[in-house]
Amino acid sequence: MFENTKLFYLFLLLPFLIGLFVFFNLHFKKSAKKIAGKNIDTILPYYTEGQKWISLLFYIMGFILLIVALARPRWGIENISTDLKGRDVLVMIDVSYSMAVPDVIPNRMDLAKKYINELLESGIEDRIGLMVFSSDSELLVPVTHDYAAVSFFLESIYPGMVGKGGTDIGNALVAGIKSFDDTDFSNKMIILITDGEDLEGKVKNNEDFIKDSDIKIFTVGIGTKNGEPIPLRNDKGEIESYVKSPDGTHVVSKLDEALLSRIAEITGGSYMRTGGKSGELVEFIGRIKNVKSKDYDKTNFTQKKDQYVMFLGIALLMFCVGFILDLGRFVKRGRTNWITNIFAFMILFLPLNLQGQAPQPQTLQMQKMSPQQSQTPADDVSSDSSPIRKSTRNSGRNKNGAWKGNRNFDKGDFPKALSAYASAVHAFSGNQLAKLYLNLGNTFVKTQNPENASKYYEMALNTASDNELKSRILYQAGLLAFKNKQYTEAAAFFKESLKLNDSNDDARYNYAVSVLFAESGQNKSDSQDNNQEQQDTKEDSQENENENEKQEQQQQQQNEEKKAENIKEMLEALENKERENSRQNAEAQQSQNQQQQWRGKYW
Repeated sequence: MFENTKLFYLFLLLPFLIGLFVFFNLHFKKSAKKIAGKNIDTILPYYTEGQKWISLLFYIMGFILLIVALARPRWGIENISTDLKGRDVLVMIDVSYSMAVPDVIPNRMDLAKKYINELLESGIEDRIGLMVFSSDSELLVPVTHDYAAVSFFLESIYPGMVGKGGTDIGNALVAGIKSFDDTDFSNKMIILITDGEDLEGKVKNNEDFIKDSDIKIFTVGIGTKNGEPIPLRNDKGEIESYVKSPDGTHVVSKLDEALLSRIAEITGGSYMRTGGKSGELVEFIGRIKNVKSKDYDKTNFTQKKDQYVMFLGIALLMFCVGFILDLGRFVKRGRTNWITNIFAFMILFLPLNLQGQAPQPQTLQMQKMSPQQSQTPADDVSSDSSPIRKSTRNSGRNKNGAWKGNRNFDKGDFPKALSAYASAVHAFSGNQLAKLYLNLGNTFVKTQNPENASKYYEMALNTASDNELKSRILYQAGLLAFKNKQYTEAAAFFKESLKLNDSNDDARYNYAVSVLFAESGQNKSDSQDNNQEQQDTKEDSQENENENEKQEQQQQQQNEEKKAENIKEMLEALENKERENSRQNAEAQQSQNQQQQWRGKYW
């Protein structure tokens, strides 16, 4: 009834797919409640839990019917009339006990069946016939286009089904040639599948008849040259013993390639030794070019009718109905609109907690507000410096404002996000209002307005009553303080956030980093003060040194002036002494001259 029964193993995937669908349904339900709470009908107007579970049933039925369609169910009979062109191919299979030898995988007989089935499924247009032989031969199916009949009889053959003596290949070939129903042999050929053991030895006796028939024989050798003993099996398929010769030794069946090559040679055919690969016989027959194809008369044959179209159509219908139900409620207050559902589903399946992370101090950035954190609408905003105050007065109580604000935030259109959040500020209070204040603070951070962001974080903290929400607000405030290089304040915010939620590892890490930055900043300030004092002391010392140096220079100048005066006095004294000596010398010379004059006068 089914062509591809192995595809039924796909049913094993069914529990996994059901579990996966249930997981996503529960995740969606949890997300919706966490985000929207009791206001789910307003924020997600098309959400309905019941339809999602009903859609699961349609998906399951669609999956089952799809597998059934892929398995190709076939029942009923259809008549097919067609014009065909091809050859007449008689497949002769050796069914002697030696074909049960397992020297090929799984054994010689099963491998031969596999090759013939591949031939039938290859899409050829040849007529196929089937004959079995051992010591006797029997035509199971004359050449025909009814491949279903050939396949049916092929499954019924087994080793030892005909004859009780040894294999007689010669007489079998004669019977095969005579099985053709006309005398035009130009388009006829025989495929002989055997291990080549001709125990009767009558091939030579019939060689002339086989050669003169003009039918080409193509031989296919199955087995190995070394061979193995021939097993004998019971009704359960279990090996009981092995075939023995009269002297008590085991009979070993071996492939006789010489005989098979000889048969193919004398008839103009060819020989192929199998290697156990899929498609070998189909490829071998496809290479045969010396047997001509013939136009057949218009052929009528019957086959089972494919019914997969019906199952495939119903499966596609089930998938379509399941998808439509998955979109949610069809009508919102008298209006039909499914497009909004798609956006809501996209938002809900984003991660619930996109917390800011700080792997390194310099990467501490303002976290992107996740839609889940900002999905809940909030209440009034009364800051005079807020650019959304005017929008708040004009918008009233638009409960969808928070959702629109999230969409604009994700798009990076922060001014529109502020206006959208403001349109919902009159609608809610309590923790929902605190969440909206938190969203407003996050948006002001994106618009480079830390002052307003800090105000709305403070308002959110004063409004919130839930400790987890307070922890998130303090965490965001800590990120803002760190961004503004207020490390002491940032450490305080992170510490308070940890007190309310000690499982927040990001806050714990950021607290440690903020403390390190704060201590580093204090040490730097103290170092600057010490450096200033040292600089002042150095300047005072420099002034004292300058004054002492000035006094020394004045004293040195005075000493030099005094020394110059002394030198001047000494020079004057030396000049006076020199003049005195000159005068005395002159007087002494004059006195000497006078004496000489007196001596000469009186001597």
